Amino acid sequence: MSSRWVIYAAYTLSGAAGLVYEVAWTRLLGLHLGSTTAAVSTVLASYMGGMALGSLAGGRIVSGASPRAALRLYAALEGAVALYAVVLPWLLGAFDPLLAAAYAGGSAGSAFSLVRVATSLLVVTPPAICMGAAFPVATRAVLSSAARAGAEAGGLYAVNTVGAAIGALAAGFLLLPVLGLRQTTMVGVGLNVAAAGAAWWLASPQSSWQTRTPEAGKSPGAVRTVGGARDGRRAKARGKKVGPAFAQATEPAVPPRPGVAGVALCISGFVGLCYEVVWTRVLVLVIGPTSYAFSAMLAAFIGGLALGSIAGSRLATRFRRPVAWLAAAMLLTMAGAASVAPFVNRLPLWAAEAAAASGASLFGIVLGQSALVAAILLPMTLALGAMLPLGIAVATRTVEQGPRDVALLYFVNTAGAIAGSLVAGFALVPRFGLQGTVLVAATAALAGALVVSFVALATRTRAVAFAAVALASFVALFAGPRWDRDLLAAGAYKYAPYVAHLDLVSALKAGTL
Repeated sequence: MSSRWVIYAAYTLSGAAGLVYEVAWTRLLGLHLGSTTAAVSTVLASYMGGMALGSLAGGRIVSGASPRAALRLYAALEGAVALYAVVLPWLLGAFDPLLAAAYAGGSAGSAFSLVRVATSLLVVTPPAICMGAAFPVATRAVLSSAARAGAEAGGLYAVNTVGAAIGALAAGFLLLPVLGLRQTTMVGVGLNVAAAGAAWWLASPQSSWQTRTPEAGKSPGAVRTVGGARDGRRAKARGKKVGPAFAQATEPAVPPRPGVAGVALCISGFVGLCYEVVWTRVLVLVIGPTSYAFSAMLAAFIGGLALGSIAGSRLATRFRRPVAWLAAAMLLTMAGAASVAPFVNRLPLWAAEAAAASGASLFGIVLGQSALVAAILLPMTLALGAMLPLGIAVATRTVEQGPRDVALLYFVNTAGAIAGSLVAGFALVPRFGLQGTVLVAATAALAGALVVSFVALATRTRAVAFAAVALASFVALFAGPRWDRDLLAAGAYKYAPYVAHLDLVSALKAGTL
């Protein structure tokens, strides 16, 4: 394994540790702060808010640092997260008297909510800041040129997301049931320590760590070429005529557009978390309100993001105009919502058939339904995952500014995600329902796709054609079948064995069983 891949492996472990902590700490903080939707949303918002702030701080601190200095800082951040995870249970215990006094036997009203929010911020935000700072710091360690920022920073994001998907599955299905909260947390500590050790070794004089010589001060427009450029040079060397495709491939790339990338990623963060909130609730209705449902949905969603980020990292350096692919990915996040609609009403019936089958088990039902949901959501999650690497490719200006650009994009993407989580959970779902929330999120995605397309596409004709396709997809989304709320809420996973000999749809919607 080359030294470059060691840092990618370390960041994979960091992603796994992050999701192990998120699943474990959400459960742990639920025991201390209450398990209401408001409490869980507060914990998640604190977690993501800390990561957003950490990314800004990390980008500022590491700008201008050498790759080895960045590696040492990354090791320190991973070690700090591990240390905090060890002391977190004792820190929570120290807040028990304050929470008990604020609760006041259930008569405190808003005072307890304020204390709960403050406690969540104090407990969750410090390690989340370190986790968020790790991304721009690791980016500085691997970044070799502004032209490759989308591939290199996007590659880090991809492996971290793969680790996160593994961590979500392991924590929900294996670690918590077998080891419990404390030992599950210690598994996360071990992963952080391993990542810190790998980075510290790479930063030592004994390692062979180095990045390619940075093209200091050069923007992507001055250096980026694509696959056709290499073939064109070969053709010229052989005395052959170079066609327009090769000539176009060697033209300077479009100038960096950090503003456009920032708007696109903020909207994608909002849309992605709206979708995640909706589909988590759908899966809970289909397979029951178990901890498995939350972990399965998290893994399904993050797994799609991981695959999309891998694809986006490759697209970011293979094409001259990554901003056009950014617009296409944004359109796919909306069109993907339209492609999902026909399957929603089938999910309870598939769960019912699985539950009524001979030898059915809860684990088998959860696994099967989660795989179905992951496949159904794949176009949407692929597009959402591809957007961060593509956005980095669009926005990065120079190697020196690269960590700051990455940090700012990560910040606005996470800020959009926080807004999506809170708005969907507290406003959209209660007001418009699950399908209505998807329509609102798709409308936001459509607006973002249109804005980016008019910037990205070279001619007005192409932009108008793109807008026509986007609007057609939007009309298809609104014209799609309505979600059957009675069927989704019928408890098919529970009652199917008792009505298997009847017409399932009629029996499940007949009323109280």
